[in-house]
Order: sequence, then C-alpha cells, then structure tokens
Amino acid sequence: MEAPDNVSEYWFLEFYRVLVTRIDNENYVSVDVYREEWPWSLDGSTKICVKDEEYCLLYHVIDRDLVNKVFDKLAENIVKVEAVGVKTRDKLETVNVRYIIRGELKYNDIEQLFYNSWKLIGCSPPSIEELPIQ
Repeated sequence: MEAPDNVSEYWFLEFYRVLVTRIDNENYVSVDVYREEWPWSLDGSTKICVKDEEYCLLYHVIDRDLVNKVFDKLAENIVKVEAVGVKTRDKLETVNVRYIIRGELKYNDIEQLFYNSWKLIGCSPPSIEELPIQ
C-alpha cells in the first residue's frame, strides 16, 4: 500500500516511527515513544475506557511552558502537544506524543521532535544497547 503524498514516515533507532501528515499549512505529527508508566495524574488526563475502567486510552495535553523549555525556535510553531498512553488493568504506559505544528518541517525538525518527545514524557530515548535483539 502506498502512502499519500501528504504523509511522510521516518524511523529512529530501528523501532520508533515518526509520522507526519501535512494538511494545508499544518503538520500532524505522531511520535512513537515508550515509557512503562504514565507520568501525569489520571485525574488531570482524559480517559476513554472500554470494559469499565480496566482498559483505557489516556490523553494529556502537555503544558506550554514545558514545550517552550524543551524546544527552541520550533516551539514558536507548535500549536498543541498531547501525550497518549494506555491503561490495561493496573499497568500504565506512555506510547505516543502527538503534535500540531504550523509551517514547513525539515528533517532536523523531525529529529528534534523525536528526541525531545522523550524529554516531554520525562525520560531519555533508549540506547542502541537497550533495543530488542533482531
């Protein structure tokens, strides 16, 4: 299946993907991350659950001050940042960071979004040694 012209895919550390969908002058960026916890209060997050509250998708809008602190000039064009997580029984995981960004994005911007997404969720990206063996 071929991707539409307005969708770009970038891979980092072999296992993590950044998808960029461009619509008009805005980019919708989805960054794969993984943290074995949810660093925000569940009360301050949006939950969409199935089967009572046993299985849920979690959404948390990242504070603008943190976005400005983590990103330099790119922060001016970032409209919104949201972390996405999952809750399965008693386990919470952070799995994605999503952005809405105005203007053109260059590869350096995509790379900065990938690496800084880990900072936004409160951890460092995995090192090559930590990745699963192929």
